[in-house]
Formats: sequence, C-alpha cells, structure tokens
Amino acid sequence: MTFREIGDVNEPAAISPPWADYKSASAYCGLGRTTLWRLRNENLIMSAKIGKKVLIFLPSLDDYLHEQARLGPTSGS
Repeated sequence: MTFREIGDVNEPAAISPPWADYKSASAYCGLGRTTLWRLRNENLIMSAKIGKKVLIFLPSLDDYLHEQARLGPTSGS
C-alpha cells in the first residue's frame, strides 16, 4: 500500500496505528518479545494493559531506539 497523495481520493490512506501487541511490535522493530517485555517492565517504553492484552506505544519504542542509536554501541540497557 502506498501513501495517499494530497487530493487523491481514489486510494485509501495508509494508516499505522500507534499501538501494537508484542508480535506486531516485534515485527515492527526486530526486537524479540522478551526484550520488549523487559523494556516494558523497566518503564523504558510506554504500554497499556487491558485485561490480558498488552499494547506497546510504538512512538515510545521509536524514541527508545533513537536514544540508543544516539548513545552508541557502548551503552547498553
């Protein structure tokens, strides 16, 4: 699917939801479920738990990864 150009009403707009379950978040960033679980439990990324469902806020995951990239390979968390 491509992003819709302004004024192009014949194609649907690509919508990326900001919240994802572990499986989708893992596919999004390449990190494993256990790593995402650890980041969530250490409050390094935002998440919401509704019943048994855990959703990860992807912009917070992006922020975390950008910060890790900025700090370089020697800083690990």
